[in-house]
Amino acid sequence: MTVAAVDLPESSPAPRRLRVLPAERPRTRADCLSGPRPCRWACRHNLTVERGWRAGQPSCSLDVADAGGATAAVVAAILGVSRQRVEQLQSRAIGHALAAAERLR
Repeated sequence: MTVAAVDLPESSPAPRRLRVLPAERPRTRADCLSGPRPCRWACRHNLTVERGWRAGQPSCSLDVADAGGATAAVVAAILGVSRQRVEQLQSRAIGHALAAAERLR
């Protein structure tokens, strides 16, 4: 189980000790599907830390994937980069995937 450490209040008998509480962080995609948006959890899928994110845009890359295919222009608008940069990243990712598949043979 994931836990989070929380400081006890100063009025506590042992103010310097930490109390351990279960964390609310979602552990699976199913756990976060109905969660609040924008997403408040810092994970690798969170888009709010990207420099181009604005309110009203998806805050999770998994939400974008669940919605179906997105054009390079849509992804560029979400990430705040140019369409050409998205295409460069896509080509690089495909190259990495092909290299990984070749290593598995």
